[in-house]
Amino acid sequence: MSRPEFEVAWVRIREAKSTLEEARELCARQRWRGCANRLYYACFYAALALLAVDGKGSSKHTGVRGLLVTDYIRTGLIAEPLGRFYHMLFEARLQADYVLEKPLPEENLPAWLESAGEFIESAELLIRQREADESKK
Repeated sequence: MSRPEFEVAWVRIREAKSTLEEARELCARQRWRGCANRLYYACFYAALALLAVDGKGSSKHTGVRGLLVTDYIRTGLIAEPLGRFYHMLFEARLQADYVLEKPLPEENLPAWLESAGEFIESAELLIRQREADESKK
């Protein structure tokens, strides 16, 4: 039997994957600001999935980012380059949503799609491992 925390985590992972697909579609249509927004939210939902397993969360994006750093990046559960990528996406999303006069680095967005996929896969793998460990108890 799965704990409710895992059920929440899997809903968030599905949400992350769906949002990543939206980002891919926006990138293909050269909708750069929307793509950056959806990329960030895809990773944000994956971060929420990780935190849900521990019964944690935050009502603020900076709170989620802080918990992600403390609980997953500094501990080595999420690779540091992916942690830097998450931080960079946070800043890019803010720029895309609120700083309209500053252009996004459009040439980076296709590579960001790949990194976002890696971030989500890392979160999914950690959740699977935790769930397997939990089932052994």
